[in-house]
Amino acid sequence: MGNNVNTTKLKMSNRAYRLIMIPLIILCLIVGLLIPAASAQFSDFLNDYLGNGKQKIVNNAENSDLDANYYEMLKDDKNLVEESYKLANQVQEEGTVLLKNNGILPLKKGSTITPFGYGFLQPVYGQMAAAGSAKWVIDPVTPEAGLKDYFTINDSTIKLMKKAGDPDGLKEAAGTKTAGASNSLMGGDSKIYEYSKDVYKGLDDAKNSTAVVVLTRSGQEGSDKKYDGYEDGTPHYLALSENEKDTIKIAKEKCGGVVVLIASSAPLQIPELLSKDLEADAILQVGNVGEKGFTAIGPILSGEVNPSGRTVDQ
Repeated sequence: MGNNVNTTKLKMSNRAYRLIMIPLIILCLIVGLLIPAASAQFSDFLNDYLGNGKQKIVNNAENSDLDANYYEMLKDDKNLVEESYKLANQVQEEGTVLLKNNGILPLKKGSTITPFGYGFLQPVYGQMAAAGSAKWVIDPVTPEAGLKDYFTINDSTIKLMKKAGDPDGLKEAAGTKTAGASNSLMGGDSKIYEYSKDVYKGLDDAKNSTAVVVLTRSGQEGSDKKYDGYEDGTPHYLALSENEKDTIKIAKEKCGGVVVLIASSAPLQIPELLSKDLEADAILQVGNVGEKGFTAIGPILSGEVNPSGRTVDQ
């Protein structure tokens, strides 16, 4: 009598299958994400030991006349820096947005300008980096340096502002989000820095000059900027403070015209500058200018360069 052997295969339950497969899938996903991330992080190390390959261009007969090298490679570090600055300057020229012009621009080359505002002395060159705290701004062109070759600068306001020292940052209103140090790993704060109107007491009449007022705001990485009130009634970080309004009012009283430069990580809310008592003659959004961006401001204000930037919703 032969032995009957049961050869029926047992089917794995769905629960057991999931318990095995789900961890395996998760593991594969983690490995798939970590390998590219680690490769990018340690690319220099891997290239040193494994090599990074060489470019090889093969043209078939039909495309033998095509040049696949779109950019000339510059091996000299000095040339690389010079070319980078040249490109940055072009970006600034083409990216500056003329928000308003009642005909005051272009300014005559050699005419007199009178600067106003803390932003003229300490603009934010990029993100959180002002001149005094610029860990990635090495040798910035200041607004004064960018304008002096095109205009005569009335330095009476510069002397008054420097004599006053750095202004205290505008603090938060009671019960609102702090304007002080943020929780971001990158640091920074949401204080608004501008001189009070008292700084300009004794300023001589400058009707034969054009005021250039620089308004500036930093950006923030890792946290939001302040979106609620300040102690002077300013509703949020991207609105004009009372000191900034006073600065523009004094500029209008003392000078023959007012040009506002907005050097900011984000567009400001500026309805006050479009009409009535604080109306500016011209407004330009220059953004974060980086190290050399203010080089383009003189050519733009004098009409040598046309600011061809556009806002995002045009």
